[in-house]
Amino acid sequence: MDEAALERRLLVSPRPSDIYAPPAYGHIHHEIGRKGVTLMLLWGEYDLAPVVPDTVQSLR
Repeated sequence: MDEAALERRLLVSPRPSDIYAPPAYGHIHHEIGRKGVTLMLLWGEYDLAPVVPDTVQSLR
């Protein structure tokens, strides 16, 4: 393995799907129907939510 190949394997940048949790569109649709709930409030919740896969979260 040459140096360039090793560098690509070690310094690979994470994919966006590894960093951000996918939005829960069903939850958004339900919550946006409630009085006083805005997309900005929902975005704030989404932004603060930890990125933990469902399988790991169910084990806790």
